[in-house]
Amino acid sequence: MAASASTSAQAEQADRVLVITRVFDAPRALVFKAWTDPAHLMRWKGPRGFTTTSFTCALTPGGAWRSCMRRDDTGEELWQSGVYREIVPPERLVFTYGWDQDDGSRGPETLVTITFAELGGRTKVVSDRLVHAAMRCMSSPLRPCASRTTG
Repeated sequence: MAASASTSAQAEQADRVLVITRVFDAPRALVFKAWTDPAHLMRWKGPRGFTTTSFTCALTPGGAWRSCMRRDDTGEELWQSGVYREIVPPERLVFTYGWDQDDGSRGPETLVTITFAELGGRTKVVSDRLVHAAMRCMSSPLRPCASRTTG
């Protein structure tokens, strides 16, 4: 019975992992810097139709980061933040990620692991995000959901 419960928990957790893989035509150290230097992050972080207006961080394990994306069409600001759990230059970043809610509270948090693999002058980036069950209530990937836990 215990093995069955364990297998079920692992399957449920695996069902909530978002994996994104991309290869960049740039050296690993530069791609890592693009993920860790606020000046670089502000140039690319966020989807089309949004501008990152702020990014601050204390790039150490236990250090906090905070970012704001502004909708270009409405000016609405969407704040998100987290804490670095692991930093292994230029190989790996692990951090938490959560949206700030309209009422000032913290929304559901995810755990993000980014790995950077050298590919002969190119870099393979793999992003694994363990998604909290409450995050599945989002109707849009850019609109944080209320603090509810629907399945």
